[in-house]
Amino acid sequence: MKLWFKSASLAVCLLVLAAPLPAQNDGVDVRLNPRVGLYQSLTSLAEVEQAGETVAAELGGALSLGLALQLDLGMMPIGIRANLDYVTGAEVYWEDGGIRTAEGEATVLAAAGDVMVRVLPRSFVVSPYLFAGGGLKQYDFTLSPDSSIEEFRNESDPTFHFGGGVDLGLGPLSVNAEIGDYVSWFEPDPLLEAREQHDLFVSIGLSIGLI
Repeated sequence: MKLWFKSASLAVCLLVLAAPLPAQNDGVDVRLNPRVGLYQSLTSLAEVEQAGETVAAELGGALSLGLALQLDLGMMPIGIRANLDYVTGAEVYWEDGGIRTAEGEATVLAAAGDVMVRVLPRSFVVSPYLFAGGGLKQYDFTLSPDSSIEEFRNESDPTFHFGGGVDLGLGPLSVNAEIGDYVSWFEPDPLLEAREQHDLFVSIGLSIGLI
């Protein structure tokens, strides 16, 4: 299952990045999209049984930063983009019956190539869009010296990326809001079962026209 997931993720990413770009005179709109927002993991990194109870290793919410380079293909409702999302200082902790035990911090870096489909063209003041693609997601852990989850290691995994957003405004500068989910499989240790991970990013930003 995990091998299939990795292969499919990489295939989607390569297809997006290999998509041919039309010439400038075809009405290509190139935009830069810096964003800031909130990150929240929707799933546990790991679960173990202790004294007949399930104890979960979790990632806490944190501030996120994002950056995308986007190409809208003229009057067509389809565009492509390269996208980065970064999280720093997310708390790593065990949760047992509502009691949290801090174990350290983690950063998450996700990079994806996306295909974008606009529900309404950019010629409208309000332009909603959907996106889907694939790429890579990197977890880096900084655990405390007395951490009980020493088996957690830094890991890079293929990831699916999907979500939606809306651009507000016309011309070279507009405001946008977006929500996206990076889906991957995280295996903290070869002896533990790999778990499906959902990392949610909710952000606002500027869409700056370059061409």
